[in-house]
Parts: sequence; structure tokens; C-alpha cells
Amino acid sequence: MPKLSDVVDFPGRLLGLKAVWGPTLRPVISFGGNEDEIAYKRLRTWATRAQERAAPFVILIGGGSEADANATGRVLEIIELGNTIGRTTLFTTDEALARWPYSIFLRSVWTVSGWPRVVEELGLPDRSILTGSMDGIIRPEGIDDLWERLRERDLMPGYLPVVPNFVDGDKVVVASTFLPKPILSAEEGKIRFKVAREAERDPALAKEAKRLNAERNDGRCTCEACRLSANSMALFDAHHISPIHAGARKTAVSELAVLCPTCHRIAHVRALKMWLPLPVSEIRTLLNSGAFSTIPPSSPS
Repeated sequence: MPKLSDVVDFPGRLLGLKAVWGPTLRPVISFGGNEDEIAYKRLRTWATRAQERAAPFVILIGGGSEADANATGRVLEIIELGNTIGRTTLFTTDEALARWPYSIFLRSVWTVSGWPRVVEELGLPDRSILTGSMDGIIRPEGIDDLWERLRERDLMPGYLPVVPNFVDGDKVVVASTFLPKPILSAEEGKIRFKVAREAERDPALAKEAKRLNAERNDGRCTCEACRLSANSMALFDAHHISPIHAGARKTAVSELAVLCPTCHRIAHVRALKMWLPLPVSEIRTLLNSGAFSTIPPSSPS
């Protein structure tokens, strides 16, 4: 597991910090604004500074009147800014983000292990480092010291939903109606953005959960939501019913649910909060409601 200093190797790589209400659920960091021209100018300034200074990282700290009580005053995540700016609706249909009309695309997000409290655990005298950070990205004088206090903290790669048919390029782009499309012929292998999913914490626990699942289902591993089954356990995930990204703890096999990759993704993507995935029963209800459907096979000609 990487340390913060492995991802952000020195304080100069930090563009700044921002107060947020909770963890990142979509591949954007969103902002308010009154007029398009003024809002885009602010976002373009931040994105251009990040690119010119090779400082694309921002520390997210829980703060604000609407912040979740579990997140307030805690260092939640490190995000990596991309180069594409646009209306939030270009990146996501998330209704909760609609109140913030402008966004910068994110290339990656890293959860800070344990969500340390800035005062009680990191030793800052108060939360004044957040002053002014609700409205934008700021770089306070104490940010170098904050990096030093966080440098040995473990980071866990977070999952960001893919934005279909979109590529975040090498230059800062202000998108108006459409996001930049991938070039049909281009050099392959160049990383444009990152989508990462955290691996199962303990392979032995996951293996045992799948073994017990197969034992209950006539020797076939079976998704507990959609009931897809197969002889190969490798086709299934061991899903933590209660996520462990917020800190270390002892996990029992009974706290793991065996899901197919699609149902595992539904559990997290359709969740209202990152730390509260959909229960297996609700995934099953969604499937039964017809919210998802399959394309019928073509008739033989």
C-alpha cells in the first residue's frame, strides 16, 4: 500500500486544499459560480497552474455546514486534477452535483487511511487552514506542514466511474457542449486518466468467503444478488458489506458478500455515500424492478 509521499513526493506537487462535504463519488471536483465566463476563468486558472507547476494534487478535508458528521475536520482524500473543464452535467448525471454547475475532471482519487482528524490526530492548532476553501482551491501557508504530517499515511486507490467516449488530453481544455473525444488513430499506451479499484484486503478471507458460498450452492460460486453462478471462483468478487477504507479493523468472513463484478459495481456506483454501499437486498430489488435489462440474443438467420 503506497504512502502519501509515494503519490505526492514533495509539497510543491500540491496545488492546494479544498473543504468538501464528503468523499468523492464521481470523477469531478465541482464548483459554483454566477456567470460562465467568470466561472470558467477561475477553473482554467487552477487547471493551468496545476499543469504548469506539475502540481495536480489537491487535499480534500471535510468541512462546511452540510458536511457529514463522520467527515468533518478529517483529511479524506487526495485527488489528481485533469485538464478538462466543463459543466458538471457533461461529466455526470448525478443530481446531487447539479447544484454545482462547473467541474474539473479528476484523473485519480486516493483515500487517506483512517481519515485523520486535522486537530486531534495531526496536531494542527485548529481548523483555520480551511478558511476560504469552501469556494475554491486554496494554498494556505501551512500546507507544507500538513504534507509533512501526512507523508507516512497509507493511501488506498479509489474507484472513479468511467466517463464514456472521453479522453482527458495533455492540454487544458474548456469544454462547452461536448467533452473531448478520443482520436481514432493515436499512439497507444499513453495514460490519459486513471480508473482504479482497490483489491481485496486479505486474499485468504476472500477465498474462504467464496468457498463457503460454493458449498452452499452445490459447488458453484453464486452471486448473492443476481444468482449468476459458475464453477470458477475467479469470476466473482468478495465484497465488504461495511467498507473498511476509513480505518483498520478485523473482518469476519460473514461480513463479506460474494458478488459478480456487475453487481459489485452496482453496490458502489448506485450508493448515495461512498462509505455506505447498497445492501445486497437492494441490489436484488433494483434488478427485479427492471432498472437493468439484457439485450435478447439475435435470432439465427
